[in-house]
Amino acid sequence: MKTRFSLLILSIFVSLNIGAQSAMNQLKSIANTNVSIPPASKCVCAYCKGQNGHKSSCIYSPKTSSSHSSTTSSSASTFSNSTKSTISSLTSSLMSSMLSSYLSSLPGKYERQMQMNAAAQKMYGVSGGEADGYVVAVGTDGYYSIWSDNSRKWVFEEPYASTITDMILYNPHATCIQRWLGHKWGVFDVTYGSATKSYRKAIEVFKYDSVKCVAKNAPIAVGLKKGKTYRWGLITKHNILDSWSHTVKNEWDNFDILPMAVANYAIGHKDGKCALFAQDGTILIPLLYDMFLPAFFDGTNTFFFVCINALWGMVDEKGTVYVPCEYDDIKYVEEGVLVKKNDEWFLVN
Repeated sequence: MKTRFSLLILSIFVSLNIGAQSAMNQLKSIANTNVSIPPASKCVCAYCKGQNGHKSSCIYSPKTSSSHSSTTSSSASTFSNSTKSTISSLTSSLMSSMLSSYLSSLPGKYERQMQMNAAAQKMYGVSGGEADGYVVAVGTDGYYSIWSDNSRKWVFEEPYASTITDMILYNPHATCIQRWLGHKWGVFDVTYGSATKSYRKAIEVFKYDSVKCVAKNAPIAVGLKKGKTYRWGLITKHNILDSWSHTVKNEWDNFDILPMAVANYAIGHKDGKCALFAQDGTILIPLLYDMFLPAFFDGTNTFFFVCINALWGMVDEKGTVYVPCEYDDIKYVEEGVLVKKNDEWFLVN
């Protein structure tokens, strides 16, 4: 800030010098002669070139007539006032121009406004930055906005555009947005095409310290920092309606978001145990297992390898047990499910 203030003061000083030079050009025009300013050590009239006094034709030469002298004095005074007015006008104009140029060079609103107005075709997407005709664009100032190909306009314009520091767009009905103030995350429906309406459609306002958003319709994990740890919850999509809500409270130690072949799941961690959540936030399998690992999808069911007390088994997404947790290791191969017991591998039916 000190550097910018110093630059502004320097700009004003330079503009005053430029204003004085411009004013001298105005004086040349008024006097209708070529004016040159000699070194200060030489007593030479700047207009008539007289070295030891003024030439008779000079407007500053002494006059014998008092009335003429009065007129001359009046002319000189008028000329002086005109010069002052010219300098003041030019200085004001130059300062305004310099200030405008200075502000335009600053990062933020001024630079972004020009960039956003002109760069609709020059924008580039970022990770998780395009869905259903909406594209995330990052400006030269590092702030984010969203371009809608559907309405051919920016969803977030000034002043909102210069406050968004990060954005994850997999679903325009549930877009994660980080605001500069506090670097907090919120989740918004941006399909309404204007900053005001988008903010009214907030699913969750700017209050989260972290988010996990990995696929278009997968649950979104939102984290609140409590001391050195986080408490996590879920924002999920309704099974039928394309509407999102905060269905799982921030009472969990962590969430793993799993985008699968047919449906999307979340694995919740709490007190050393794991639970399986459906795409809509309902609990499919409660806190029974120490670990969940996605295994495979057979066209009907999704299967998970699960672990209790270092022993492995397999269940489907409904919790139906296919292989009990009795084995030292487990893996899926082309022939089926292999399990390890007493250092020997064998297939299970």
